[in-house]
Amino acid sequence: MNNPEFVAGETLQRQEKMDEAAEQYRLALKRAQNLKEEAQIKYKIAFTMGEGSNPIAAIQLYKEIAANDQYSPRIRAYAVQYMGHLLYSRNSAEIKNEIFKDEPYASYLKEADYGIARRKIFEYASSFYPLGIAEIRIAQWYSFEITKLVKSGKTDEATTRKIDEYKSIVREKLVNFDRDLDFIATDEQSKHDTPEYLYRKATVLSDIYVSGDKSFGDPEPIFKKALEFATISTGVEATTRFNYSGFLTRMYGESRAND
Repeated sequence: MNNPEFVAGETLQRQEKMDEAAEQYRLALKRAQNLKEEAQIKYKIAFTMGEGSNPIAAIQLYKEIAANDQYSPRIRAYAVQYMGHLLYSRNSAEIKNEIFKDEPYASYLKEADYGIARRKIFEYASSFYPLGIAEIRIAQWYSFEITKLVKSGKTDEATTRKIDEYKSIVREKLVNFDRDLDFIATDEQSKHDTPEYLYRKATVLSDIYVSGDKSFGDPEPIFKKALEFATISTGVEATTRFNYSGFLTRMYGESRAND
């Protein structure tokens, strides 16, 4: 993109000067040459506002991007996915109210509890395009439910059927996730997200592995692979180590305490 303000915005974003970056992206928007550039720059504005001091305005812009059927399915999916991210990373009453105040988002909260409503945000994102993070967030909801059902000790037909149904959904989401992981691994703009993708997949696998089903694979090598990346951020590294440690404790107890 031949846009000096956009380049300036990216530089400031890398320096974590989010409010200043958002201002540069606003200037860059005036130079957008087509719908693809317009959508990309709007997403950058929303992202830096969301990571900066104005997440409410970010949500409003994300909704605008998601609602525009002239934009690509992938950028619309990213917009909704990031709203779901804000419900975890900030999770304030103001953000929750802003996201769920109008349709289609309001219906998610009316129909279910907050945990399911957050899952439905990611499902909405995937209705545009199955991005890896949205897919694995959905899978995480189901893998956690599987652990609860197994821990309940119930072996009746209804419980067994529900566990099998949830595992089928997780398998489907993992297929979509792996496809997007292959894409970002070779994409210059996205490959730095690979460690996050890996630790989230490992977290899903760890739930199922600990629940007694090893057919999905051992999560330990995936946790280790995530930690090998030089590009891993401090936050992702800390979360990966925490979840890896949690898996070892749940699976092996004191025998792996030193690990």
